Amino acid sequence: WLLENAQYLDLWQDWYDVPGYDWDSSWNVAYANAHFAVWDLLEDDTYWQNGVAITDALLSLDTDDDGGIQADTTAPDTEDMCWVTSYLVKFGIDRLVGEPADHDVGVLDFVGLEDGQHFEPGEAIPLRVLATNFGLSDESGVAVQLTITVAGDPWVQEVMLNLPFAALDTVTFDEAWMSGNGVFHLHAATYLAGDEQPANDVVEITIQVGDPTAVGNPAPPGFVLIGPDRNPFDGRVGFGFRLGEATPVALEVFDLRGRKVATLSGAGLGAGEHRIEWNGRDQAGRMVPAGTYLYRFNAGHHSGSGKLIKLR
Repeated sequence: WLLENAQYLDLWQDWYDVPGYDWDSSWNVAYANAHFAVWDLLEDDTYWQNGVAITDALLSLDTDDDGGIQADTTAPDTEDMCWVTSYLVKFGIDRLVGEPADHDVGVLDFVGLEDGQHFEPGEAIPLRVLATNFGLSDESGVAVQLTITVAGDPWVQEVMLNLPFAALDTVTFDEAWMSGNGVFHLHAATYLAGDEQPANDVVEITIQVGDPTAVGNPAPPGFVLIGPDRNPFDGRVGFGFRLGEATPVALEVFDLRGRKVATLSGAGLGAGEHRIEWNGRDQAGRMVPAGTYLYRFNAGHHSGSGKLIKLR
């Protein structure tokens, strides 16, 4: 019966002006649930994608980002209905979220900054991000790192914090003052050993200062360092990076006394995305002890540096 008739399921109905069929958000939640249910039985990906599309459309009604949606699609944000939102969570979002991980932290968004926002040279730029614990376990020693990149030169700040179960924490970094015109790329990330969902660890935006198109001003970066991918780390740690042109790269690791522990290099790398990994061993192949290390990443005339914490 489903093979023959499921194709007639509606994808969306604007019934807010149809007598007896108002509260159309709740009707559309039912359509999402129906498409997901057909997918359960037929395993036809078309119905899964339909359910996702309806759920996304309903989530787009939450324009004030308070977690609630209206009963009528045309109602203002001040008329969110908890029962409709609960239906959306139960019959739409729950399927997309799946089982929560035991260990999972991440960045939700920048606070007070928006992608593409414009500032004047010398104007103070607030640097705050919202970090949260998505997982089921209390977490300690979470590193939240902010990297600002312009013309390939990164400036890194890092804050360590604890994130108990369901915690939401605003992390405040030092304010920035950009004296010249330019395009600045902001990369916020969390680092936790054993994080099970790295896809939600990073949020990136771009801001503009002054006139970013003025002649002689900094161009968008030809080199961007993204990493380390976990910090603290246990065993291995990777660094993702983007090259604007073919450039030799090298990763150097030092102990706190300034002695070089390891050097990794990449020759013949062209423009694009790449990755280099340190296995936690010194140049003689021995595993280095737990502790704090410093790294320096060089790519042509660009460089980036920071701190690594090895757990064991």
